[in-house]
Amino acid sequence: MKIPFLLCIAALASRAIAKSTEGDVSVTINGQKIDPKDDDDVKMKNVNPGQTILVRGRHMQFDIDVPTLSLINFTLTGFPNDRRLVSKPTLIFLSKTPTFQPGALNGLTLSELEVRADEARLIFKSAGGKYKFQISDIATGGALQIEPEFSGTLMLDHVLGPDLFFYRDPNLNKFLFTDGEGTVTKQQDPINYHEMLIGKDSPEATTQMFQSGTESKWSVQPGGRVGMVFGHDALEPGTGSTCTQQCQDENRIHGSVPV
Repeated sequence: MKIPFLLCIAALASRAIAKSTEGDVSVTINGQKIDPKDDDDVKMKNVNPGQTILVRGRHMQFDIDVPTLSLINFTLTGFPNDRRLVSKPTLIFLSKTPTFQPGALNGLTLSELEVRADEARLIFKSAGGKYKFQISDIATGGALQIEPEFSGTLMLDHVLGPDLFFYRDPNLNKFLFTDGEGTVTKQQDPINYHEMLIGKDSPEATTQMFQSGTESKWSVQPGGRVGMVFGHDALEPGTGSTCTQQCQDENRIHGSVPV
């Protein structure tokens, strides 16, 4: 039996989630795997990025399509941990795709790469500007931040994985995403236990342009960013979400909604 979704939200909002120190991030570029030891900090500059970069953590993984700088297949792995949000590999975002002005990515290179045990930073540079990915690898979903630095605004299109959906929460006055599942404790299921999966886009210096049940679009100003956070960081303190175990019918967005 699963704990009701509403109770899971209240539990998350009542306490901060402790970070795991058990991250294990590697980055593979042109077939070369960069996998630092626990205490190492690997830094590289002016790297030929190839066509696809693989970012693999213990708790999350995704790819970067270099020619478009799109993030694809952001997945939580479900690696065993008391704080994990899923019990099996779960595709959270199918893609996060930017739209650039013609010629903006000419001369694209990976100007800076930094990899530690539980986090990574990748900064791409081109004729038009810079594009940064920052990632942390922790059991509670970690954090992902994308920071474009180009002249003018840039559009970012986020598409959820097939088992997730956005819903508007009137108590929190924001759009959240979830798979609609409540917490499963170790006592209930010692193998498939997990905390509730809930998250949100985390924008700064951006304007939301579109929202549907599976997609959000953002106009990002120079120096702005759009991140992604999970769990306690996705919730306002002091209020619970209205999304219950039946939220797939009651709360999920059908079609598109005003933003």
